[in-house]
Amino acid sequence: MMQNITSAPHKDKQPHRPALPSRERQQSIKQQVVETVRAALTQVLEQALRAEVVTLLGRVKSQRRDLADVVAAKATCNRCHRSLRRNFYRDGSYPRSLLTGPAYVRIRVPRLSCTCGGTVDHQFTLFAPYQRVWFDLQARARQLAGLCVSLRDSLLRRVFDSRGALAENGQPLAARSTASSTRQPSWPRLSAVGHLGRYRRWWPWTGCG
Repeated sequence: MMQNITSAPHKDKQPHRPALPSRERQQSIKQQVVETVRAALTQVLEQALRAEVVTLLGRVKSQRRDLADVVAAKATCNRCHRSLRRNFYRDGSYPRSLLTGPAYVRIRVPRLSCTCGGTVDHQFTLFAPYQRVWFDLQARARQLAGLCVSLRDSLLRRVFDSRGALAENGQPLAARSTASSTRQPSWPRLSAVGHLGRYRRWWPWTGCG
């Protein structure tokens, strides 16, 4: 006796859906890129500072001072007020934080001393004394200030996102550092720009937003 054979119910074929990118993987790659850029930028800046010291002193590191050298350096001792480079020598370095467009970096700045025991006052060409925001971001800040572009929609998304340089540093910039970037006094209307959270006290633009 023959049995009726019933076929399995037909199922509609589901369309192929590509896997969504992993947010954790994206953040991991982003962090690797940031760290690579930070390391390269730190190395380039420190090399430039050391090269500037070589030009100032007229000798490479570990080379002895020439006591017959009568060339005056573009620097002055803050104690004896002498400028002869034969009296100056390298005296280690000190840490300096610098916020640039590519990344936030912490560099070692060479320190110079005089044979009298004083400290040599020298202004490096890469940045001014106490400058914490580099020229590229200063130029960007002035451009945005002139255009009255929203901070939240432009600069904060570009540089100061929640996983960016300042969040990693954990130390907010001083108000005078950002105020000097645009040569304008600190603004009283930060709350009107938007919900800037912890960035609220940093930016000195007025009338924008």
